[in-house]
Amino acid sequence: MAQQGCCATSCYATKTKLNPFNSFLCAFISFISFSPLIAEAGLYTASDQIIILSPENVDSVLFNSSAALFVEFYATWCGHCVAFSPTWKDLARDIKEWKPAVDLAAIDCADESNRKVCTNFGITGYPSLKFFPAYSSSGSRGQDFRGFSRDVRGLRHYVINKLEMHNETSPPACPPLETASEAEIDNFFQTNSVKLLALVFESKDSYVGREVTLDLLQYENIAVRRVLDTETSLVSRFGVTDFPSCYLYNSSRHISRLKVLSEARTFYSYALQRLPGVVRTGKPQIPITDLIKNSTLQEWRPFNKTRVYMSDLESALHYSLRVELSGHVRITGEHLIALKKYISVLAKVSYINTHKD
Repeated sequence: MAQQGCCATSCYATKTKLNPFNSFLCAFISFISFSPLIAEAGLYTASDQIIILSPENVDSVLFNSSAALFVEFYATWCGHCVAFSPTWKDLARDIKEWKPAVDLAAIDCADESNRKVCTNFGITGYPSLKFFPAYSSSGSRGQDFRGFSRDVRGLRHYVINKLEMHNETSPPACPPLETASEAEIDNFFQTNSVKLLALVFESKDSYVGREVTLDLLQYENIAVRRVLDTETSLVSRFGVTDFPSCYLYNSSRHISRLKVLSEARTFYSYALQRLPGVVRTGKPQIPITDLIKNSTLQEWRPFNKTRVYMSDLESALHYSLRVELSGHVRITGEHLIALKKYISVLAKVSYINTHKD
């Protein structure tokens, strides 16, 4: 990038008449070097149940946090990111009851103020997803999502898999996700203060039990455990004939099957959350708005999708030259030739447009 700086300096220092290419190159480099990028609205807001990351809050949110964080690094101009954003929003709404064990966040790498943050995390493509385990150390780059699903169900399962793979300290608010044994259930009320235990009987590859366990995280006087269909003694004892199915068990050792219209996660969670005596916990949570300090966040304005706006072109040029190009320490060989051709085309287009009658 030193070459660009030298070029800009020499152009304005000389009295020699400039050709169209040099005029455009110097003016444009001056523009991208000294003029700030116009603030654009991001793809998410606080109402989406997603933490908006910025240089001011990224360290406090991601590092040494008691929650596990899943972060999307995106760019507002990226078509794949725009297409993926409804899925990320739907996931945030779908697992909102899993707080404070799990939280979702996002950062707009197209925002000039966030560029250094995204570079520090090694982001080279969009959208990129990263997982930060609870109590991640400062400077951690997180764990990359590889070949992540583009639907809520697949992402939800991925979140659960990551929660179960915590190598060290799990989020303190995260309930047990492993399968329960007969011995644990027999002694459950001697070691726990809850009044009701919901047991989800299911196959090994089912996620229903773990999903319901997390769905009930914010509710008191009830606990949820997962029991596999291979626990033949418990299956026989509870009279289980369907998988999945949910049974209620209390301290008096009374057993009853939870009646629902469909043996599915949403029906189980809805029914359990509304049982007598089951109440939402009053534990305070950090308001999402307290974690947002991105002053560039604005509301989207209506626009005609059939048109290409000058602001889009300027943004693309700005990003290609000021962000993508500046990410290279040195440009040589074929890359330098390609860059010169790119600048030459821009110069020709600019020269033609400025000399139209």
